[in-house]
Amino acid sequence: MAPPSLSLPRPRVPSVIAHADLVNDPLALALVGVGAFGLLVMATVMGNRLDALPGVVELRFDAAGVPYRWGIPRTLWNLPLLATVITLMNLAVAWFVSPHDRFASRFCVAAALVVQLLVWVPVIRFLW
Repeated sequence: MAPPSLSLPRPRVPSVIAHADLVNDPLALALVGVGAFGLLVMATVMGNRLDALPGVVELRFDAAGVPYRWGIPRTLWNLPLLATVITLMNLAVAWFVSPHDRFASRFCVAAALVVQLLVWVPVIRFLW
């Protein structure tokens, strides 16, 4: 006697997403994947290294290199937050631009990666 068959619901991707030009562009999807991975690594590094910082860190420096603004290490979470928000904004622009210009949508996603690279500079400077 065979066990009763179990019919599980199959998840379906909405047609708006499945047929979107940005989702069907392999290069754009690769750039989005690299960006998501970069954000994940940045958040992981921040979570692991913030405990090693002193109670007060210098946040801003004047032209002579003298600090003029201090804060707690938790303030540094603004860096990955900034990178995430800019990435999401660029993805939204790329989503709506992709039906009209594939290069422009790829450019928006790549610009988010450039911003992430720029955000890595202060992350590395503060944490090491």
